[in-house]
Amino acid sequence: MIIPGLLQTSAYATRHLVSAGRADPGRVAIWGASAGGYTVLRALAITDVFAVGIARSAVADLESWSRAAPKFQAHHAELLRSELSGESEAAIQRPLLLIHGDEDRVTPLEQARSLNARLVVIPGAGHTLRRPADVHRVLHVESEHVLLSGI
Repeated sequence: MIIPGLLQTSAYATRHLVSAGRADPGRVAIWGASAGGYTVLRALAITDVFAVGIARSAVADLESWSRAAPKFQAHHAELLRSELSGESEAAIQRPLLLIHGDEDRVTPLEQARSLNARLVVIPGAGHTLRRPADVHRVLHVESEHVLLSGI
């Protein structure tokens, strides 16, 4: 689901928690999957709020995603483009972990490979992780990423 203003709202809420002393600005992570993964990429590219990011099956190319996405989602590319325009994902300077199935037909693996980030490919997985062994592995890799990023 695409939520208008999600990135701005997330950044605002995080800044509020930091200013209230409820969060450490150097230890705030952002996580998302699919279009939420696109939000992670944009958040790391255009804000200084998040110290680390994790994106599963992230949309990285709105044009190709709008052609490959299910019809009920294809129009979301235009909403994301208008909401999250700005700097390129190449501007990301913070630790970013990408997790992607090699059989993803919604956001092809090539999109993740085009980004300069740590990439973990899950063999035989599609857009959504369903096999318990994959979920276990990914949770381990995500935890390791956060711990090794120093936050």
